[in-house]
Amino acid sequence: MNFTSPFHSFHSLHSFHSLHSFHSLHSFHSLHSFHSLHSFHSLHSLHSFHSLHSFHHIPISPFHHFTPFTLFTTSPYHHITISLQQQTFLRYSSTMKNLSFRLTLIFLLYLFNNSFAYTQTWTTTGSCDLDAPMPLFTMINACGNGTNTEEPASEYFTFNTGGAPYNVNASGGMSLTVECPLGNINSQLNGYGANAAAVAQLNALTGGCDIFVDVMAAPYNGVIPQDALVWAFNTDHPNLDLLDPAAFVNLCSGDPVYVIFGDYAGNLPMFKNNTGCTACGCIRYITISFGGCTYNISYDLTQLVDQSGTPADAEGSYIILNPDGTVGYGNNGNCAPLEITCTTPPAPLIDTPTQALCQGQTPTAITCSNCNQFTQWLDQPTNGNILTTGTSYTPTDTDTNIWVQNLDGACTSIQTIVAITTTPPPTITLDVPTQQLCINQAITVQNTATQANTDYIWAITTPQGNVLSNVAANFTFTPTQAGTYTIALTADNGTCTNDAVTTIMVLDNTPTPIIAPINANICDNTSITFDASGSIYAGSETPTYQWTLLNTTTNQQTNLIGIQATTVLTSGDYILTLTITAPDACLDASTSTNFTVTPALSVVAQTACINPISYNLNLTIAGGTSPYTINGNPIAGNTSTLVFNTPNNYTALIADSGTCTAQTINGTAPNCLCPAVPQPLLNTNTAQICPGNTHAHI
Repeated sequence: MNFTSPFHSFHSLHSFHSLHSFHSLHSFHSLHSFHSLHSFHSLHSLHSFHSLHSFHHIPISPFHHFTPFTLFTTSPYHHITISLQQQTFLRYSSTMKNLSFRLTLIFLLYLFNNSFAYTQTWTTTGSCDLDAPMPLFTMINACGNGTNTEEPASEYFTFNTGGAPYNVNASGGMSLTVECPLGNINSQLNGYGANAAAVAQLNALTGGCDIFVDVMAAPYNGVIPQDALVWAFNTDHPNLDLLDPAAFVNLCSGDPVYVIFGDYAGNLPMFKNNTGCTACGCIRYITISFGGCTYNISYDLTQLVDQSGTPADAEGSYIILNPDGTVGYGNNGNCAPLEITCTTPPAPLIDTPTQALCQGQTPTAITCSNCNQFTQWLDQPTNGNILTTGTSYTPTDTDTNIWVQNLDGACTSIQTIVAITTTPPPTITLDVPTQQLCINQAITVQNTATQANTDYIWAITTPQGNVLSNVAANFTFTPTQAGTYTIALTADNGTCTNDAVTTIMVLDNTPTPIIAPINANICDNTSITFDASGSIYAGSETPTYQWTLLNTTTNQQTNLIGIQATTVLTSGDYILTLTITAPDACLDASTSTNFTVTPALSVVAQTACINPISYNLNLTIAGGTSPYTINGNPIAGNTSTLVFNTPNNYTALIADSGTCTAQTINGTAPNCLCPAVPQPLLNTNTAQICPGNTHAHI
């Protein structure tokens, strides 16, 4: 391999203490060889430079036999290889330890098949430390014929974000300017955005492994992870049909490439590539700004090379930034010289990799102990939608399985699956035969939709707060207290539960019928009123009062309605029953009483003479109720004799002690006079003596 670089040695590099960057490293005057430095592969283990005070004692060996190198980032998880045909670009950075200041070593070596010219320079201004993004190479002569739809739409440059994430939208933004000569702007772009369709087309070139990421879209929204490779197109309408799919064959085994799209709208290529000098001269100037860091790059049109290394105006020619502050030129014949390898970061560690939920239950947040802000939560393992990014995710009710993958720079970890199972709750069909019943009346409640392997747990709360419990499909209980009972049934299948609740009202409003007292002795054909106004009923509906009157003597029955009922009774022994009913009464209620209706009062009167002017009135009383009175004077029994000492007619008032009407008897006095005396027949032997005379006169 031939080098046209004018630097040959490291004689002037005596100390690394002041080497904070390579900005001042413009030549290697005595660099002929690195005797002991046979490969840069061992740089991955170079963690400190305690003993590296100078390079002038390092044995030198020829530089021709170096093999292609791999770009190792500061991340412990991955490295990036950018293949420029068979030449490899290396960026290695490691934080120096045990030094009072940060010392970082960057090697940017580009090896080409033929010539490798270092003729132009690049410098930086602003805060361009290892945490700032750094340009890698620029495709000067892109594929296409120079029309708006080809070459201008195929130009791009690449950069690495360095040791910290970079926000494209942060203060200071990101811009690219081409000048010819210096101070005369030839073309410029000032903003970058997303292009989902172009990213999808790039991923199609890989066979669909989604290695390309639209970093300007969600969830990144312009924040590129640290140590990430970025492919920045100058336009938002890249012509990707000109890219060779063979250049993408190895990308699926490596890290993602983050893609952004510029706002350059020119019809001519932004980077000038003709080998002949123009009115602008032979030198072009590129200024790339990343926030507070600016890279000033110049390149010579005459130095652009073809695939053989010969200066020529050839597609695929690019410029690269060398570590000594110069610009190199190359061409690998491919307009997309990308090849990436990756060391997989660790898989996400999920605190609860499974969630068993009941249908309708809100899932809980899932957290990851080794994730970061770029961790992706996907709805399927391949070509999945990103549900969110970060260290945690709260599933929705419709999520089933979720796949989680860590990203480190451009590397993707093995996915961790979070399984979410949703089980429908057991069914309940609560059957309560009535919502209202009476105290001390048994009731059976049941679940008519029983399922296997399910417990049905009853909890019935009384008005006083007591709980009646049972574990069965059915439950029979007898309420002993009036009030509201709460009936709760829980179905539990071991994973999910379901509840059903209802209430019943237990009433204590059975009527209390009360019959007003009835005279025990009622006379025949007497009108009587039955009275139930003293009855008790606690319901809200109007009750019905039903009277049943049974004459047990005659077996005749009479029915009456009303809280008061009047009727005329004939004689006999009676049973009176009062029944109260109501629509909202628990039960009908009845009460009965007995009474007797006696025949009407009757008197039989007989007279008997005592003498011509006196007679007895003999009275026999029937009916009514004893004791009787005659003319207000009580008598014993039902017979009595009145004595009349005058031949006048008699009268007497006979009454009983019941309700019968008193009887007045009137009668004619009997003829108690002597019969007519016949003429005497004188007979001396016979004498006639009148009654009452003791002497006979002859």
